[in-house]
Amino acid sequence: MKNTPAEPVEPTRGPAPAGDPRALSDAQRRVLQAVADGASTAAEVATATGLHDNMARRHLAALADLAMVTTTLEPSGRGRPSRRHGITESGLTALAADDSSDEYLTLTAAFAEHLVRHSRRPSQEAREIGRTWGGILAARRPSSSAPVPQRVVALLEGLRFSPQQRDDGVIALRTCPLLEAAREHPEVVCQVHLGLVEGASAAYGGPADGGSLEPFAEPGCCRLRLS
Repeated sequence: MKNTPAEPVEPTRGPAPAGDPRALSDAQRRVLQAVADGASTAAEVATATGLHDNMARRHLAALADLAMVTTTLEPSGRGRPSRRHGITESGLTALAADDSSDEYLTLTAAFAEHLVRHSRRPSQEAREIGRTWGGILAARRPSSSAPVPQRVVALLEGLRFSPQQRDDGVIALRTCPLLEAAREHPEVVCQVHLGLVEGASAAYGGPADGGSLEPFAEPGCCRLRLS
């Protein structure tokens, strides 16, 4: 019997990640926004949101399980330590994400198709458009002191790429929100994605180019390297 090599496994389109706002209830979003606005204790969150203290604690615990808020214990006299909370990059991603992202992704696929049909430089133009898009998305997010690569990864999480940072500097993109279009026109769609990363990196104060994106480079993922 003749052995045939297995076909590479592509990234999946994937469900919305835990950081997607649709994974949160309305009350959880209000609690998360309160923490982003500076409320750090359950009592402060309850005051800001109008929730009961116990309900605020429950939502804070749930958000901590989703890695959207941090929890630290601070001494408070003779009583129990005070629990203080802060927002994480994943929490910022959830607040910055927009429920209309599906429509924007559909539009991205449409202009990718248009570039393939009508542009003389589809790959170059796609990358330039991606850079503009990445800069706009980065500018809409709350400010953060996190390192540039971490902020780029958080942005990719919000766009449903399921990024995974590795010790060798590779960021594995395990899902693709435009998988069907990327299969058909990788020279355009993947360049949009690379440009998006470069544009976001530049907006965050990092390098504006020099990265690379290898479509379907490994079973189940594409391989991104930042410059």
